[in-house]
Amino acid sequence: MAPPKRKSPETKKAPARKAPAKRKRSAWLSGVSFIARYPRLISGVAIFSVVFSFVAANALWYQPHHPSPFMATRGDAAAAVDAARAPAAETGVTTFRIQREEDLAAQPKPAASPLVADMQKP
Repeated sequence: MAPPKRKSPETKKAPARKAPAKRKRSAWLSGVSFIARYPRLISGVAIFSVVFSFVAANALWYQPHHPSPFMATRGDAAAAVDAARAPAAETGVTTFRIQREEDLAAQPKPAASPLVADMQKP
């Protein structure tokens, strides 16, 4: 018996099939199915959004505004601005002035109080 002849794939094509009609889904149902498919992604984006909104709100609305943020913040000009903005005679407020060691060495030492000297005697 003779071997069967191989047929070329181009000789007989299958008839084109019509694609089935797709059911239109609502946007809400599509969103719910997307959330169900990617819960880690959605929860990560949600957590990032909440944290970012708190940080941005803090930076934009809840921080005191600097009078000139792009200018030098140290020196006599900054001290003058701080003194001008300070409320008049606050009572019960402790203020610390931060200085570099070189600046402290250049300043004269304050005179010793007699009360402190009396208490420090052995």
